[in-house]
Amino acid sequence: MSSPIPATGTISSEFWYENRTMQVSDDRRVFKQHQDDVRTLSQAIRQFYASRTPFHVHHGPPCDLRKPTPKTKRVDISHLNRVVHVNPMTRTVLAEPGVIMADLLTASLYHGLMPAVVLEFPGITCGSAFATTSTSSASFRSGLFEDIVTSIEVILGNGDIVTKARPAGDQSDLFWGCASGLGSMGVVTMMEIQLVPAMPYVQLSYFVCNSLDEASRTMERETAPCIAPRSSLHEQRRKSYHSSLSRHSDDDFDQRPDFADAIAFSPCKAVVMVGRQISAPDEGTLIRRFSQNSDPYFYSHVSAIADSAPSTSRSNVPESPSSIQHPAKPNKVDSVALPDYFFRYDRGVFFAGGDKMAKHAHPHRPILRAITSRYLRSSRAIGACRRSGLDSVTTSFTASVPSDSIPSSVLELGQDLGVWPIWLCPTRKSALPAEETRRRFSVGSKARIGSISPRQGTSTMVTIGCFGLGKAGVGQQEAALRAARNTVEEAGGTVTLLGCPLNDEQEIWERFDRQWYEEVRKKYAAERLPSLAERVGMAGDNRVQEKPLWMLKASAVVIAVCNSE
Repeated sequence: MSSPIPATGTISSEFWYENRTMQVSDDRRVFKQHQDDVRTLSQAIRQFYASRTPFHVHHGPPCDLRKPTPKTKRVDISHLNRVVHVNPMTRTVLAEPGVIMADLLTASLYHGLMPAVVLEFPGITCGSAFATTSTSSASFRSGLFEDIVTSIEVILGNGDIVTKARPAGDQSDLFWGCASGLGSMGVVTMMEIQLVPAMPYVQLSYFVCNSLDEASRTMERETAPCIAPRSSLHEQRRKSYHSSLSRHSDDDFDQRPDFADAIAFSPCKAVVMVGRQISAPDEGTLIRRFSQNSDPYFYSHVSAIADSAPSTSRSNVPESPSSIQHPAKPNKVDSVALPDYFFRYDRGVFFAGGDKMAKHAHPHRPILRAITSRYLRSSRAIGACRRSGLDSVTTSFTASVPSDSIPSSVLELGQDLGVWPIWLCPTRKSALPAEETRRRFSVGSKARIGSISPRQGTSTMVTIGCFGLGKAGVGQQEAALRAARNTVEEAGGTVTLLGCPLNDEQEIWERFDRQWYEEVRKKYAAERLPSLAERVGMAGDNRVQEKPLWMLKASAVVIAVCNSE
């Protein structure tokens, strides 16, 4: 569905995604309340440390991996969900770990800014994004979510408070131990996040490809570094946007897009999507929407574009400097409101909505979609799947492989898991020294090359996401996931900590630096917190139910309908 949103050059403080608004609060009052809460938590943790009592951290749904038993001691941080302060001068925001992406974006847009990496689901919290390996369509520019966090406030296992742990410096080991460490190194209570200038709209171009190889080359071509002189009014505005990030001089600017990802529907059909921020759409252009219940799911909209494109492949486009300066013409171009673009996969939960709830009613029947779409937003659908046990037969596999192995890797993963479509997201390689990079859990290997530190000769990595109903049966599902993990590692890539059920502790430490991890845990008194192996095991606990698929689906539908968000 399209709607004529006024084309203005600035972003209103009213965030139009689901009519969400945020009042500007008194930063001093919020900060004082934050300090009081942190002191209270610190005292509780200090008591656990003194009594040598293990404890869990309760984040609140949907972040907790499992419900604690009645005997489990826990520290509740679910109330730490406030945006503490936005600083337009330094382009940073102080946010507590329970702040969801929708609220983080809302607070930033009030100042004409946005986080450099915004995850695709509005209900994902900052703490969850930092503690797990999280990418978005801006990752080829800005890296992972943890890469845009400039400092963190942490309560250590002995109750001490560290206010400024940074990626570099004396406490960098604490920072990287918390990043993608599943909360096993300390209790993060606040983080400073990098912001960049925001424009109201995204000009989204769709490139239909007729092979995985063509899709890989199209992604590489569209995201390749390219410095070009300014030309049109749109390009002048983009030049001002990028020069404000100090990337290039005033005369030249980085002409790469702001966002890029792809959907592989099958081995012979894929769509690469490239987004550029614009201040206003062309005159008379209607704005494409994906947030309203009557709107099409984003992936079905992309699938329709792919189906309507001619079957002739453009794989013969020359890979030369001229092809980068003058890329192939896209099959379709949309103008999308910025929040709608960021959360375009919310309705339908990437591609899994049709499979999980009512496959035959979604997403092609507008009336049924409008009625039931509210139950297939990510926060409600994911919670329903967890509570019903449907996630025990649902594939959620994320990994990262070198870009030059995408055609073979995606094909093998599709065969291993039996899941299509597959999401592809180019990811920037790390600029950190090798000694620092190898210890990052997002890279995750002492013996293998990691997800954002690609092997020699590879320019970038690509994050692969497989979401949906895979091969039936819990045992068969785990076997398929392990086969997929082997496929990724043979290609020189890595699987994220929660991307595959690594329930065996030995398997975990084959892929991560155990000696460094345990030294840092001891240094910062984190032994009372669940270890990395225990945290991964908590996720594995969910994969124990063996019920008929129809029963799991029915339970998920009932839970989604009955529970209010």
